[in-house]
Amino acid sequence: MNISPKTKLALMRSLREKKSKVAQGFTLIELMIVVAIVGILSAVALPNFLGARAAASAGAAVGEAIGLAKECATYLASGGVGAVPSATGVTCSATGSNGTITKTFTSGASGVRCLAAVSATGNSSATVTVTGSGTNIGAMSCAFG
Repeated sequence: MNISPKTKLALMRSLREKKSKVAQGFTLIELMIVVAIVGILSAVALPNFLGARAAASAGAAVGEAIGLAKECATYLASGGVGAVPSATGVTCSATGSNGTITKTFTSGASGVRCLAAVSATGNSSATVTVTGSGTNIGAMSCAFG
């Protein structure tokens, strides 16, 4: 097939024009709209993420306090036999007094449960008290502060 040089040139020009239209990219308006949408989504999602992080921190602290309180209750119920639970914020004595376990966390979490107590947004510590004398040795109660 024999094509004239004018026809070849016209075909090459039309191919170049089609290629340049496809490879143009995004307009400034399109990019600004995408940046605005990403900004709005991050503004909505960030507070939820921070609240979940604070709740996880508070839940971990409460779980640790409950675990230490169970150790203290076992120690008190056995009459002081075995090792005394020891950690920062833990007081557990077999002399008939109550055991207390206090754990701190970053405030901002609400709705975290500790036995019958529920945390509020401003709370930053959980205190679990273990009864050390009487008929209810080993009974636990919790309070947020």
